Amino acid sequence: MNTLLNLEVILLEDNLSDAELAIHSLKKNKLVNNILHLQDGEEAIDFMFGRGSYAGLDLNNKPCLILPDLKMPRLSGIEVLRMLKYDTRTKNIPVVVLTSSKENRI
Repeated sequence: MNTLLNLEVILLEDNLSDAELAIHSLKKNKLVNNILHLQDGEEAIDFMFGRGSYAGLDLNNKPCLILPDLKMPRLSGIEVLRMLKYDTRTKNIPVVVLTSSKENRI
């Protein structure tokens, strides 16, 4: 079965260890079955709007949730969020922003 037909979550994460941890946690807790992991913001936008290597993709098959990391190469999570929320085709897809930071807590 093509998992893109039943896509539930798109995880946007450039750090493979963080992505594996998130995927494991989501699947272990039976929160989702089908997760598409993309490694940078540009790839995410290409996927969501059927551009580049995703040209011809059925754009009616939208995820139920997008989990972007804030710090990604090529396009940041904020830039991806801005583009998704600006477009009428994607603005209603829920987004939960993920980030890890080594900055000191206040």
